[in-house]
Amino acid sequence: MQNINNFDIAIIGAGLSGLRLAYSIQKKRPDLSIILLGPKDNRQQRISFWKHKGDRIECHDCIDARWESWNFKINSSSIHKSASNYEYVSLDGLTLKNKIENKLEKTQIFRDFDKLEIIDQAGEVSTKRLKVSTSNNKYYCNLLFDTRPPDPKPDCFIQQFMGQTLYSQSKHNVDTPTLMDFDVPRLSSTGIFFIYILPLDQYRLFVEFTGFLPEVSSTINFEEALGKVICEKFSNIKDPLVESSEIGSIPMGDVIPQISDKGIIPFGIAGGAARSSTGYAFLAVEKQIQSVLEHLGYSQFNPLANFELKNPYRKFSRWLDKVFLGVMSKNPELIPKTLIQLADGLTADQFAAFLSDHGGFFSTINAIRSVPTMPFVLSALGRK
Repeated sequence: MQNINNFDIAIIGAGLSGLRLAYSIQKKRPDLSIILLGPKDNRQQRISFWKHKGDRIECHDCIDARWESWNFKINSSSIHKSASNYEYVSLDGLTLKNKIENKLEKTQIFRDFDKLEIIDQAGEVSTKRLKVSTSNNKYYCNLLFDTRPPDPKPDCFIQQFMGQTLYSQSKHNVDTPTLMDFDVPRLSSTGIFFIYILPLDQYRLFVEFTGFLPEVSSTINFEEALGKVICEKFSNIKDPLVESSEIGSIPMGDVIPQISDKGIIPFGIAGGAARSSTGYAFLAVEKQIQSVLEHLGYSQFNPLANFELKNPYRKFSRWLDKVFLGVMSKNPELIPKTLIQLADGLTADQFAAFLSDHGGFFSTINAIRSVPTMPFVLSALGRK
């Protein structure tokens, strides 16, 4: 016989977004009953983003590398940028997930590690209660967040990647991250390819082979491409040991949540946290969490109150991203040079602020002036 349990809030998916949301709600409203559904996420994840030096984030103790300078490369030439107000930081996502898991064990949050089977309305529609069933149990909740990976819409670009953390007993002599190195083979005429390099310390190096593609590719061997790049560009590293590997894809555009029924709130990347032009999502999830906490911050929890998770990015930034993706769709060969011009035309602080959706008027104007005019004007007008 199945168990029946009632909760104020249910969260589907125990990845980083689900864990962060569950823990944040519990800290803000320990009086609410919460269930987190789904198996532990043991995937390796290297998570990096720009952060203003004055901002303090919840996971600051998990940041294991940070830089005030970064490089871009194309056609054997390099652009070096140094910031004053921003830093590029990186953390081990698996370490962060494990830390939150350990914290959750000390709370009253209920866990069910079984696979989700069904979600549907329970009883009177006016109560807005939802029933969530797993293989062994069923639960009723008033508010439900779904953090599972969404499906991309047909016109959505995909950021597909394979990354490895390398360790060697000899120093690799890389001091500065290279955020985009376009001097790699172009493995598809419809895609853009580059490598991404982070010197985590003197002996550890994270290297990722990335493609911006119109759809997930099953024919491109990202592991083989990454291996060749490592052999060619880091031949000075003797007998590198692969500490960890990760492979995946991130939507660059609109997505379709796994379940779009009314009353179920898509959260994380399913709720639009991944920025269309870059795939960065970590700080946007933090914005989503703050939006949820504001809704739950009233003295009396009201599950019947209307709640809609707003897009974490500004409307104008979303419009610029749409124009960028239009150019990438029609003229992918222009994108590497365009991104290099953007990086070169802005200061490091302006570039970091612009891509973090913190850019002011002048940063935005300078960004627009830095890119080729005609392709972007035509994309803005919806023309080829």
